[in-house]
Amino acid sequence: DVCSSDLDGVPSTRLGPKVDPRIVKLRSTALHEVSARLWRRFLDRQIDATRPAVSLQRAKAEGWVELLTDNYVPVRVEHPTLDGNQDLRVRITGHDGRHAVGVLA
Repeated sequence: DVCSSDLDGVPSTRLGPKVDPRIVKLRSTALHEVSARLWRRFLDRQIDATRPAVSLQRAKAEGWVELLTDNYVPVRVEHPTLDGNQDLRVRITGHDGRHAVGVLA
């Protein structure tokens, strides 16, 4: 078995050989890149969808509200007064690679 952890008290510290930290970093980077690509692809498929959502928080200074859809897509909606914890419907109009952008439906 190959182990990458050297934390005190963790059973894996008794195992060997250890994975070179550079390899761990390369693998982590590759996984993050794949994850980001798949997330963007998922967000692409959400565009033009109208979904149930709940408002989470309001960024007063920026004038937007973050919603979370029933399929866990974070959506930012411009709205000056909407408070959190409201059941809503949102139409997704685009995304920035991390969050969807939408309008209340």
